[in-house]
Amino acid sequence: MRTVLVVEDSPTELAMVSDCLRTAGYQVLPASGGTEAQAQLGHGPIDLIVLDLILPDVNGYDLFRTLQRDDRTKATPIVMLTQRVSMPEEYYGRTLGAAAYLKKPFQPDRLLSEAERLAPLG
Repeated sequence: MRTVLVVEDSPTELAMVSDCLRTAGYQVLPASGGTEAQAQLGHGPIDLIVLDLILPDVNGYDLFRTLQRDDRTKATPIVMLTQRVSMPEEYYGRTLGAAAYLKKPFQPDRLLSEAERLAPLG
């Protein structure tokens, strides 16, 4: 089973993204912010991270860089999922190394397509 860390501060969006991934067969570790996300890293290997960029306790880009430096997640693909939809924002996210940049409101088919591409179930 593949494990996905979902970092999203909106309880509704966190539930929707998590349910979408669980229904497809992924194990989901939910986190409502950066502190909670880092605490989830102790639960074993993570195969994919879905990261909102607007979080209450940390800038999403800062958390992205922290995850890239952490030995437990530096090789883990990160999908940015955000309301920031401008081309400069997407360019910056991809420059940092985002494996995908998805815009809200999230489209389940697109999210699952990226999840399967980056952390295939079988």
